[in-house]
Amino acid sequence: FATRKEAKQAEAEAIINRATRRGRPVWTVEQFAARWLERYHGPNTKRPEPKTKTHNKDALKAFLQAHGARKLRDVDSADARDFAAEFPWRARTVKAMFEDAIRDNKLEYNPFATVSTGRGPGRRYITPLTMAEIERLAVIAEETLGFYGPHFAAFIRVHGWTGMRPGEVCRMEWADV
Repeated sequence: FATRKEAKQAEAEAIINRATRRGRPVWTVEQFAARWLERYHGPNTKRPEPKTKTHNKDALKAFLQAHGARKLRDVDSADARDFAAEFPWRARTVKAMFEDAIRDNKLEYNPFATVSTGRGPGRRYITPLTMAEIERLAVIAEETLGFYGPHFAAFIRVHGWTGMRPGEVCRMEWADV
């Protein structure tokens, strides 16, 4: 092969196309992750939103860097616990991917099955800003951001008065106002 990259690609293709004792191909974590992102995300799937695919792709990056070249079946519970301890929010996505690998008959068990990824308290304990604090932020934006100041000030005021999330404000149209 002309380059190391071409050699690695050929090796990966050979691994995935080689049958095991049970007649199933051997999948690497990276190969299954690529397939999972394509087949389980998009229209007519259980994860149809494009932003879900973007989120999950980002959540898989650290796991793929650490374990991408390994065989899918070689990832064990210790690997799962270590990863979940370091990246709890990312572990939920990896856990879902492994569940789908079981559903696709690529694995016998999910190494993340017994790993608790936990959930944070969410927004429950956030103390909202007062209207005076919101107005002060808007004024600071107008004073410090030059040309963009009035735009950010309006953005801050809309958030403060409506309680919408940033994505919801960005999707607003004139008809919504």
